[in-house]
Amino acid sequence: ENGNAYHDRYAGIATASYISRLLGVGNTERANRTASTALFSSIIAGVIAITVTLCFLDSILVALGAAGNTLPYARDYAVIYITGAILNINILVMNNIAIAEGKRKLNMLSMILSGGLNMVLDLMAALLVYSKVHSVRLK
Repeated sequence: ENGNAYHDRYAGIATASYISRLLGVGNTERANRTASTALFSSIIAGVIAITVTLCFLDSILVALGAAGNTLPYARDYAVIYITGAILNINILVMNNIAIAEGKRKLNMLSMILSGGLNMVLDLMAALLVYSKVHSVRLK
């Protein structure tokens, strides 16, 4: 979530403000380049943040309270959730760009898709953890 907040606040909102001003003066070419740069920068920063998080995942989970028997299940859930975060990061940046361009319906659609993605990833992670718990219990 912190990675999403960072990208939303700095890459998305700052970009949206700049793009709005560029479009206001009619400089659509520079606005397009700015939007592309923000989107690709968010992808790169997201991949770096996800990679670092996955490298230190066990330490992070232990710091958050996972221990002993719960650590494998927390890890399974976190890996699915964290790897899916790259899509949420891009959606946040694109939402702000769409708002800057005055495309409110596109913004609404992307928010719905983001929420749907979150629900699907949560369901996948919960089912994965449940199946592992259930199979262990049967043995």
